[in-house]
Amino acid sequence: MDRKLCTLLLLLLCFSGMAQQAVITGKVIDSKAGNPLSGVAIVLRDQNQYTETNPEGTFKLSTNAVGNQVISVFLYGYKEEFVSVDLTGVKTLYIGTVRLTSEGSEPVAFFVDESQINDEDGSNQTIGNLSGGSDDIFLNAASYNFSPMRFNLRGYSQEFSSTYINGVSFNDSERGRFNYSMLGGMNPLFKNKEIVKYTGASNFSFGDLGGSTNILTRAAGMAQGTSVSLGATNRSYVLRGLVTYATGLMDNGWAFNGGLIYRWSKEGAWDGTFYNSFGYYLGAEKVFTPNHRLSLVTFGAPTQRGQQGAVTQEVYDLAESIYYNPYWGYQNGKKRNSRVVDSYDPTVVLSYEWKIDNKQRVNLGLGSHYNNYSSTALAFYNAPDPRPDYYRYLPSFYRRSFKDDNADGADDEMWDDEIADRLTRLWKTDTSVSQVNWDAMYNANAANNVVNPNGIAKYAVEKRHNDLFETTFNGVYNGNLTDNLKLTAGLEAKYAVGKHYKTMNDLLGGRQWIDIDQFAERDFGTGDIIQNDLNHPNQIIQEGDKFGYNYNINLFKTSAFAQNDWNYTHFDFYYAVQGTYTTFQREGFMRNGRAEVAKVQSYGRGKAYWFLDPSVKGGASYKPDGRNRISANILAEYRAPLANTAYLSPRIKDTRIPNLKAERVLSYDLNYDFMYRRLRGRISAFQTFIEGSAEINGYYDDSYRTFINHVMTDINKRFMGVEAAATFKINGSFALTGAGTWGDYRYMNNAIGVMSPENGSFTDLADRVMTKDLHVSTGPQVAASFAVDYTGPDMWFADITLSYFDKNYLDFAPIRFTESSMNDYTPEQKVALGTQEKLPNGFMLDASVGKVIYLNNRAQSLNFNLSLNNILNNRKMITGGYQQGRLPLSDGVIDMNSLNKFPNRYYYAQGFNLFLNIGYKF
Repeated sequence: MDRKLCTLLLLLLCFSGMAQQAVITGKVIDSKAGNPLSGVAIVLRDQNQYTETNPEGTFKLSTNAVGNQVISVFLYGYKEEFVSVDLTGVKTLYIGTVRLTSEGSEPVAFFVDESQINDEDGSNQTIGNLSGGSDDIFLNAASYNFSPMRFNLRGYSQEFSSTYINGVSFNDSERGRFNYSMLGGMNPLFKNKEIVKYTGASNFSFGDLGGSTNILTRAAGMAQGTSVSLGATNRSYVLRGLVTYATGLMDNGWAFNGGLIYRWSKEGAWDGTFYNSFGYYLGAEKVFTPNHRLSLVTFGAPTQRGQQGAVTQEVYDLAESIYYNPYWGYQNGKKRNSRVVDSYDPTVVLSYEWKIDNKQRVNLGLGSHYNNYSSTALAFYNAPDPRPDYYRYLPSFYRRSFKDDNADGADDEMWDDEIADRLTRLWKTDTSVSQVNWDAMYNANAANNVVNPNGIAKYAVEKRHNDLFETTFNGVYNGNLTDNLKLTAGLEAKYAVGKHYKTMNDLLGGRQWIDIDQFAERDFGTGDIIQNDLNHPNQIIQEGDKFGYNYNINLFKTSAFAQNDWNYTHFDFYYAVQGTYTTFQREGFMRNGRAEVAKVQSYGRGKAYWFLDPSVKGGASYKPDGRNRISANILAEYRAPLANTAYLSPRIKDTRIPNLKAERVLSYDLNYDFMYRRLRGRISAFQTFIEGSAEINGYYDDSYRTFINHVMTDINKRFMGVEAAATFKINGSFALTGAGTWGDYRYMNNAIGVMSPENGSFTDLADRVMTKDLHVSTGPQVAASFAVDYTGPDMWFADITLSYFDKNYLDFAPIRFTESSMNDYTPEQKVALGTQEKLPNGFMLDASVGKVIYLNNRAQSLNFNLSLNNILNNRKMITGGYQQGRLPLSDGVIDMNSLNKFPNRYYYAQGFNLFLNIGYKF
């Protein structure tokens, strides 16, 4: 009996070992764009077997299941599809191409709006991943709902996020940031993207701390047809017209696409601003064979716009409007803005794809652009300050005691409420007081021409240029070495020249300008020290001439990386390593007198600084099934300092900052993703340390009566927090979505500070800055949104969103936190002197509605989108600003009783605003 039982068991084992294993393969694409979709979950229902599509959109799933089975195919943001298969007697089964349809296939239009860019050089762009475009709920909320408050993902500034176009890196070499405005608002042409969340594994680069985006603009990937749209808004511009055209891939292997856009406003939301922008795009692609294709795209958007400025709360109250702007005034009855930005960034990208076989491919890219950027500003010489919000022109100046500035030496206490009351009335009734008085400046120059025909103009408008030329090469290899192991390797090289100089824009009726430093002239009278260029002393400047400063920053950067990914049914692993070489060098074209006196170099090529930086990252995921995933990532790297923070006073001299060294970054996070039919979302916890960084602030210092470059080095920061988001489908039409983050981003040590005067009145002065426990000013550290979404059966869609913001801190002035200042005062006085302001918290309510109408058997469509933002017209939300560096002084000592003499300056979020877009596709 035992022998029979053993024989039976042995036979059963043999039959079970002979059980057939089937291999199911297929491909998943976007039903509309036709591009392959990666990361799509392929689940064999009731068998607990799971895999994902690769970057080519293909998958392979091995199973011992037999008979009739159902495969679930789903990706967040798309409608789930089901495929029935019969595995009886099957060894291999190709199910063909599965087409996933986007949920709410016509999303609400979202356009980058320069009203969110209030600084002079656009460095505070915080749009994030441009227009969402990710299947991650939290990233979409951050892009759409949080952007009005200058929100930054995990508190990282923009240089920690990288952006590519067709595989070519376009982060600015000097500042490390991507210039979103270079895309010219043509979002439909740049909507296709590969997005890598934070430090995850990437198919096109090593990646970055804040994530990586590869914008795909190849002509063959655009659906055939023409699209015309008109938009109206009350933001920076009021009207927008956009037309795009694409041939699709034609029988001869060619594909072309193009676009034109125009945006305009005589006056935007902020007083005295205007907007005039034209944009173009042209793309061509040749598919030689299924394995070889070449793509060329070029685009640009010449733009001119008037800027707005940050002012104190007193000024906002006097103007009785958050839209007050100190930069404009009337000239001959017409509004004229003194701060006008001209920008144009012509770009060309050439890319080549070689598909070696079904498992290997190579992508090569070459890109070049020339970022022309300039901004005008008022200049004045031995004349009253022309800015209307100058503190001496405000009522508060006459409502407090101050030291008499007369030359009699008496410390008179002056109180004059009558003058203050009169100024208050004039601010509300007389634009010659509340705005720039152009007529007064012209009259002053005219009078000066009579008294001193060869003298320097009293007033002028200068133009500050910050141009950048860059050429970049990128090459990436992707190969599946085995069924489970993938290799990604790449090389990047970038050459750039940053050009920084001033030109004379308008002499305002004056005869000439002399190229000297007026603050040095005031302190030293005559001599070499007052000359901006000793090679051309006392040079006479006319409109269009360069003056003041003129220098280049030459940069070269190259890096190589390799990444391995192991993918199994329940576990994924990856690691990547990178080596980066960076060098930069200042080249001066003026021999500055202050530098010569200090015996430092200003003219010619300075010392070249170079850095060799390693980076390593890795991660692992556990997938118990196709619905849940637990993952962890870690990154450790060195990052070369940015060239724009490497020099003490680059306009004057070739002197590097103290402790010029690479930043050290350590970051790790833990994530839980879940994807059920009705409930999907993510919960993450993160912590990041950035050590050895540098920051530079510029301000006018009252004690030294000159412009100061104040650098902080050896800064350590910590970013920690959690972020979570989920969406719940109530039924086929309604869904609830919530997203939020809590963070704590702060300085961990006291920085080394150095003050460098531009007039040469003293040698560079070191003084530690007490930054420990101050908050990093990169937007709200607490943000949350709750939305109700509706998708109707007849292509109606709508949503309403309530967002909340908190823990937003104003940027601080280092001079208020220096160790020498703090040592002389009581604890109470120290708090009054060095307090970082926490901005008010608050809510915003937004909504949108849209509809798509298909015509002519779906060959044509008419669509409209209406987005309403800040519906409740909340005008108390401060998006940012800065603490003034100026300090009240009495006999050279800080007057602790007058600390509010130079209060903080703010930017406010726009009140109610809307965007209406109507489009026709055919």
